[in-house]
Amino acid sequence: MDRESYYLSETHMLFYLIYISKSAKTMSDDSLQQILETSRAWNIQHAITGMLIYVEGKFMSPNKANIDEVLEGRFIQVLEGPESDVMEIFELIRKDNRHHGLMVLKTGGLSERNFKDWHMGFKRINNHNNDEGFIHLDDWFAADRPDSGDNTPLKFLKSFYQAVQNKQ
Repeated sequence: MDRESYYLSETHMLFYLIYISKSAKTMSDDSLQQILETSRAWNIQHAITGMLIYVEGKFMSPNKANIDEVLEGRFIQVLEGPESDVMEIFELIRKDNRHHGLMVLKTGGLSERNFKDWHMGFKRINNHNNDEGFIHLDDWFAADRPDSGDNTPLKFLKSFYQAVQNKQ
């Protein structure tokens, strides 16, 4: 059994990490596509699955004199797989200058993958892009998922996604 098949077989303990960050600048479709292509190639080699959500919109940002609404981007990502590989890619993500203000929300163990078919699922909110790899999360969250009662990664993503959708 090769490495990917072993880790995707769910016969061992999985690890997840959830983080949020601010993009250094608003991201173009080409920039996001480049992130996805690089991520997916690395993730396939390391049996990592997950979801990345990018939200572009007006956020409150402190200015010297007051608080202004500015157009910015935010990321939230869930990575799942072998702990050593998740931590290895997370260290690379942490050093990436395309974002800042990175904050780890939660880490822990999983009994099964939430995103077993996605080496990196993606959704850009406020963009109706139907390209390959761009996920319709309304449909995905409505489908059957592993028991969400104690599924922290899924609860974080769903809560973040619903909060952003309600703001639009």
